[in-house]
Amino acid sequence: METLRELNQKDQITVIVSLHQINFASQFCPRIVALKSGEIVFDGAAADLSNDQLRWIYDSEDNLGSMLVPNKISNKSKKFE
Repeated sequence: METLRELNQKDQITVIVSLHQINFASQFCPRIVALKSGEIVFDGAAADLSNDQLRWIYDSEDNLGSMLVPNKISNKSKKFE
């Protein structure tokens, strides 16, 4: 993941990864697109993904917000809708 982040930042190329580990996604990816039953249900900044949304996406009653890791990548230049 560090290598992919380095390629993204240094070479200014888009990197797309498919992850099921929300902790990695929230730590390394400035933007998260979440799917549920084949439909996009979240498309936005990693920092905007809430525990309630995660529980709904994963059909879980657990506190999944603890899996979110603060992102070290700036989203200053982009706004996702």
